Amino acid sequence: MATPLASTLAPAPLLRAWRYFESHDLDETRERITRVLAPHHLLPQGVAQDGVSRMSFVRMAGLGFGALRYGGAMGVRVPEMAGYHLLILCPRGSGVVRLRGGDEIRLDERHGFACAPGQSFEASFSADCEQFFVRLDRAALARHHGEGTLALAPQIDLARPALAPALGLLRLLMQEEGLAELARDQPRIGAEYEQLLISLLLAGLPRRAVEAPPARGAAPAMVVRAERFIHAHATEELDLQRIATAAGVPVRTLLEGFARFRETSPIRYLRQVRLDMAREKLRCGEGGSVAEVAAACGFGHPGRFSQEYRARFGEMPSQTRRV
Repeated sequence: MATPLASTLAPAPLLRAWRYFESHDLDETRERITRVLAPHHLLPQGVAQDGVSRMSFVRMAGLGFGALRYGGAMGVRVPEMAGYHLLILCPRGSGVVRLRGGDEIRLDERHGFACAPGQSFEASFSADCEQFFVRLDRAALARHHGEGTLALAPQIDLARPALAPALGLLRLLMQEEGLAELARDQPRIGAEYEQLLISLLLAGLPRRAVEAPPARGAAPAMVVRAERFIHAHATEELDLQRIATAAGVPVRTLLEGFARFRETSPIRYLRQVRLDMAREKLRCGEGGSVAEVAAACGFGHPGRFSQEYRARFGEMPSQTRRV
């Protein structure tokens, strides 16, 4: 029986055409990867194969696709995944992912790894390993999955029949150059493929059992009203009093409601909404310069905006636009 990905994505000429960088330098390799993925540490293991690290990457709407090969056996430590989900497959070679708590996930032709935002992990990859990864932005998943925590099982079984349609679409996107370029360059087409691929992935990937949080009950109507008001008026000058008035409750009641049912504050929620808006504009090339995008999304201080943006997404605003 043919392996699910080795014969189709491993050689992927289209991914080679989207070469992002090649480097012999470990620090440069780490820095360039960090522009696309989460901040991390690289720990060379054993003798290098050819010493050249290579990475290809392309973005389509809220999705990113890439191939990564280190110049030899490599260890990786990720203190905290940034604001996106990451699927890692190994069409060539092998790897092992170690999660907090001691669980291990193997990576090979038939097994992959799904990582959630905020998760930490360590991994080691063989010298001949070529990774294929799919980056799913949290905002893109929220558009199709809805709000709340999406918990995918960390081990991906690539032979799982329910996953075959999603893998088939990945093969199509990676092999058909004209189609991939349309999805990359035309936002509307990219959005259609984003929706289809995410729907297929969510249908094919098993969910991890999540322990229910302490009984807090459903969010009350005043929290929902406040959230809707924030989304509708995020680019305007908002303060606690205006949000509380729109929600129909005193400021103190609003603060208590967000703390209990959202584990945040209305103002922090507002800033997250504005950051997500800015990311969409930067990714689509809209709104002018980074400073202009920041101002349009309600940020008055470009430097502070850049700091908050990097803390949320793991990269600078200029890197989002450049990629």
